Amino acid sequence: MYPEVSMPHGTLSNDYFRKSDYGAALKELQLNLTMDGQGDFSAALGKAYATGGWNGLLKKEIEFYAAPGDNYDPGAVAAFYSVLGDKENAFLWLNKAYEDHALLFIKCTREFDNLRGDPRYAEMLRKMGLPE
Repeated sequence: MYPEVSMPHGTLSNDYFRKSDYGAALKELQLNLTMDGQGDFSAALGKAYATGGWNGLLKKEIEFYAAPGDNYDPGAVAAFYSVLGDKENAFLWLNKAYEDHALLFIKCTREFDNLRGDPRYAEMLRKMGLPE
């Protein structure tokens, strides 16, 4: 309906990721970023994917969103670490997001699925006043 809107491409990227169709996920992510004026980051993700696959792309996103500045997003960094299977860093960044009051959708974000059985996840929910 609105071809000039970037957000649906980000959503499609997540959907393709969940289907393990990483090529299509990258294409939609790059379109989303380019439409949002982040063409350089889009190109950097393409290079990271070409050399390191989806894990390489996630590491590049961690680098981008962990850096101080306008794009700093500790919740996103936590999610990327979780997807990579790095629980220690995922919880480290979840705590940073909590401290920054930037932790949203923890119970419904599928990227955190592999953390749910960890006692630290239940503790985070308690700190947030959410039911387990």
